[in-house]
Amino acid sequence: MTTRLALIFSIAMAILLGPAKASLPVNIKQIGILKDKKGNELGKIYIEDFKNGVFKKLLITKQKNGKTDTLYFINNCVFKNPKGVDLTFDEKTFDGYKIEWIKSDKIQLFGIGKGTSGASDPAIIAWNYKKNVFEALK
Repeated sequence: MTTRLALIFSIAMAILLGPAKASLPVNIKQIGILKDKKGNELGKIYIEDFKNGVFKKLLITKQKNGKTDTLYFINNCVFKNPKGVDLTFDEKTFDGYKIEWIKSDKIQLFGIGKGTSGASDPAIIAWNYKKNVFEALK
């Protein structure tokens, strides 16, 4: 399963950055499962490129009919869902993210700035029940 997720990350990276910059991930792990109000699985949360709890990439996926659907993807400072770019941050001060909490249908994280001891305001990614998509709450 880990090899399959590595391949998914590589394909997503090739789409975002072009095939020349995409490579197999160094490290990847599942950190949680998001569920709807009835307890049905919405998606599994994976992080990549992490060290000491700080990560630069996050992926929410779901298996459906033998295929893996990407429901949400964070690549450094770009947050994307199937509808397109959801949110972006300034790369100049970016050094990664940390998870603050994971609840049933949402996840809260905050950005870690380069050369600073503080963190950004939190970003919450939640399931939008009307649109059937994960979105960053703004």
